[in-house]
Amino acid sequence: MVAQVAIVVFESSSLTLKLKHVERKADGSFQYRRRIPKPLQKHYSEKTFFVRSMGRSIDKIQELSVGLTEKLDRDWSALKGGEPPILDLNTPFASRVAPLHISCGKDLPIQTALSLTSSLSLYLGLHPKGTQKKFREDNERVVKALTDRIGDLALASITRSHAEDYRDNALKSQSTSTVRRNLHALTAIVNKARKEKQLQILNPFEGLGIVGEGEDGAKRVNRR
Repeated sequence: MVAQVAIVVFESSSLTLKLKHVERKADGSFQYRRRIPKPLQKHYSEKTFFVRSMGRSIDKIQELSVGLTEKLDRDWSALKGGEPPILDLNTPFASRVAPLHISCGKDLPIQTALSLTSSLSLYLGLHPKGTQKKFREDNERVVKALTDRIGDLALASITRSHAEDYRDNALKSQSTSTVRRNLHALTAIVNKARKEKQLQILNPFEGLGIVGEGEDGAKRVNRR
């Protein structure tokens, strides 16, 4: 294992500032370079993660390098657990990093912390029927039932287990056809967010099975 060396980015008679993964370039500016752990290199096209331009401001370099190191630690921990990396665009750190050119042969896939209710607003705003009262209220009711059950989570945090729990709870009071219709609505909302925001996430509601689907409707018909 190669030891990480902290370089001196600023030094005076009273202060020495050392930062890991930061390198001074020939033009006097700094870049961030960190080797990607071998088990995670399959997620990238190169073996090293770069932010190629961090400028010359010592305060900015310190803030970005520390924040980026913490972010990569979280992302790589998530990837090791099979989850996508998440960047909350509401954080001050994200607003500073977003404009930078981040390169690793290709852009790092970053997941935004887009919530269920934000995704619903996006969906209704772009759907041709989004201004129709019944369509809007039907979708709002479906999302409210889900958020009442699991909370207003970020899309990247919703798992298949969440979707299964929602389905199983809904089946206690709704027909299989109603539950299927609601799952279709949730699938559409998540897929619209994935497309519009280019989110690299799976849709946990897509293709979710329902045991005995349609059988309850057939029983009602036979009783008539």
